[in-house]
Amino acid sequence: MPHLLLVDDDDLFRESLGLNLVDEGYEVTSFDNGEDALAYLNGGSVDVMREAPSISSTKHAACRFC
Repeated sequence: MPHLLLVDDDDLFRESLGLNLVDEGYEVTSFDNGEDALAYLNGGSVDVMREAPSISSTKHAACRFC
């Protein structure tokens, strides 16, 4: 299954979406801030990234991993 990266500062939303995706069989890694997500991307890889609009620090930097 695809590996998904969730980045959202809303804990409830991030956790509930993550649990639903895991229930569907996806591998999910999640962070509450862009800096940690970028650090993860520097050493790992994902198939899909979902970032909250409120997290602006990674928008351009994350594109280099796409």
